[in-house]
Amino acid sequence: MRNRHIMSNFIKILFTFLCATVLSALVITMIVKVTLLNGTFILYETRKVDYTAGIREEVAARIQDEGRASGLTPEVLKNAVPLIFIQNNVENYIKCIYSGLPFQLSNQQLLNDSLQLTIEGYAEQQQIDLTPEVQQSVDKFKERAVEIAQEYIELPYLINFGNKAIRFKSTLNLILVMLLVTLLLLMLIMLKIKVTARHIRIRNFSYIFLASGLTLTAFPLYFYLSGKIERLGLTSKIMYQFVTDYLKTFLAIFIGIGGIFCIIAVIIWLFSEKMRRRIVRKK
Repeated sequence: MRNRHIMSNFIKILFTFLCATVLSALVITMIVKVTLLNGTFILYETRKVDYTAGIREEVAARIQDEGRASGLTPEVLKNAVPLIFIQNNVENYIKCIYSGLPFQLSNQQLLNDSLQLTIEGYAEQQQIDLTPEVQQSVDKFKERAVEIAQEYIELPYLINFGNKAIRFKSTLNLILVMLLVTLLLLMLIMLKIKVTARHIRIRNFSYIFLASGLTLTAFPLYFYLSGKIERLGLTSKIMYQFVTDYLKTFLAIFIGIGGIFCIIAVIIWLFSEKMRRRIVRKK
């Protein structure tokens, strides 16, 4: 009799552990799907940290450096890069990454026209004639400006990440289905396991949510509070802001869902305790 009781408890603990593990894996997979492998989420994060404005500043700074060699002061080219040009191309680039389509810089004429008007205005102030030779130098400068903009917008490592994400998406969907089916089967088995009272079965589900919630919360919370994210070595200021905010949001989703699971676990446990007291009173 005692051995049977020990075996019954062992089976309950085992299936509770398996359910919690599979539930955690399912939630982790879903979070990865809607964040790391989701272009819409990336776009949301770029807008959140004003990524396009930061890229515009860095592109403008590089163009100003190039302008010095041509005798143009930094102040002249400070506002020569249109924000809409950077914004449209950054968003288009992110969409291309997650769709697998090749990216091409668009609206280059917008940047060229802005630079041309800026240089013409400066030439007029300084009483410089835009001779064919000078205009040829200006055209070369505009070509170089477009190249600089493309360098900052089209980051090679993001393309590699996007290609891997596209290849992994179908596999991830299969993993999601398998985990969901496994979880449902395990929960059905949990419902079929014989227990001495109904409240014990319900309480087992509170343990599942609690274990899963703690799993989802513990490690992300540690990394979130440890300061490791802030110590990332990125030279670009806007890229640093984007990556750190992106990772913090990613971890915060885990912490939030883990916290919700813990609250659900407490609610289920309180409900089971209410049932237990009712049974005790009847006895």
